[in-house]
Amino acid sequence: MRLAVTFASNKGSTMETFDAIVSSAKLIRREVVRRFLSVGTVAVVTVSPVLVATSSAANALVVSKAAIAPHLTAAPLTFVVNTTFDTTDISPGNTKCLDNSGKCSLRAAVEEANALTRPVLIKLASATYPTTLGALNLASQYGITISGNGSAATKIDASVASDRAIFLSAQDATAVISNLTISGGTALSGGLAADDGGNIVVAKATDSLTLNSVVVSHGTSSSNGGGIYNNGAMWINNSTISSNSVTSQYQASGGGIYQDAGTLVVSKTNFANNSAIGTGNDKSQGGALYSNRGTEIVGGSFTNNSALSTKNTAAGGALFLSQQTSIAGATFTGNTAGPFISPTNVTAYGGAIFSCYGGSLFSHLIVTHNSATSVGSGNAFGGGIDIDCGATILSSPTISHNTVSAL
Repeated sequence: MRLAVTFASNKGSTMETFDAIVSSAKLIRREVVRRFLSVGTVAVVTVSPVLVATSSAANALVVSKAAIAPHLTAAPLTFVVNTTFDTTDISPGNTKCLDNSGKCSLRAAVEEANALTRPVLIKLASATYPTTLGALNLASQYGITISGNGSAATKIDASVASDRAIFLSAQDATAVISNLTISGGTALSGGLAADDGGNIVVAKATDSLTLNSVVVSHGTSSSNGGGIYNNGAMWINNSTISSNSVTSQYQASGGGIYQDAGTLVVSKTNFANNSAIGTGNDKSQGGALYSNRGTEIVGGSFTNNSALSTKNTAAGGALFLSQQTSIAGATFTGNTAGPFISPTNVTAYGGAIFSCYGGSLFSHLIVTHNSATSVGSGNAFGGGIDIDCGATILSSPTISHNTVSAL
């Protein structure tokens, strides 16, 4: 495969072509970054047939192979959704989005896109789209883009069906979702990713999802990822992850996001009021985000997230990091690790951040007014940050007014 690459950086623009014996977007991204990171701060990179982009130069505090998000550049087929009813497509694969009444619903557009061998753009109006028939399965390897009119105007509501809103599980499924709200989802107890991912699931290592200016809120899970469960490649830009929760009598991890495997890159995104709550004898970990694999965070804020436990350990009111992680320019305020209702013996680690892996880099963080609170025979460690094991580099942090206390 010959790729024509155009990139812009703080040293100007140029173009180069090279042969890449690759078959996946992930390998293409790696090759592109390996070639061009040396030229300076990358602002925009385009690759034919793949378009990839990092944050703007002003926000490019961290640039790595994972920080490049793919977008297909071939001209997409466009479906304009003209009904809010959740109906199915009558003939998937005929390039027409039509239900039995002659309307184009969101689900019909997705089903048609899944059946085609080309990129598809799905446009949503200012309306609420209930997923009464269950999760929308985005299965196209050619790319599905769903675009709304803004997160306050366009909403995908999964609350009616007691199911997730978005599910990626097909081999090499690729999707981009922009300018809308996804809310009200509930993780199912059976099947792939059982009990994981209240609103969104990226189930396979070969799947990729990009969220641009999206609100993910009010999702629930009884295991991992109240808002999102990611096992593939995910990029989240200029978005909000809020009011999602995991509640479990067993281990509760990642109130906002559970990053299981693959890659996760988060840029200029706000996490607020997410919670991981352990009601039994097991742990609660990562009120906003639990990272079990490499994660990069650039900018954004973590506010009033919590990891709470009744009888065991509460760790990482905002972040629980069990793998190497890079965080630059993020703010952590009002996050809590501590007891839940009627607690007995609770040990708390890291009101804002709990980290247990070597090689992480935290740069220009602001960590203020976070707390870790113990109960009974438990102890509390790190009102702001608890680095429990491994070597972590802290560069130019502001850490103040964090507290450790015992009840």
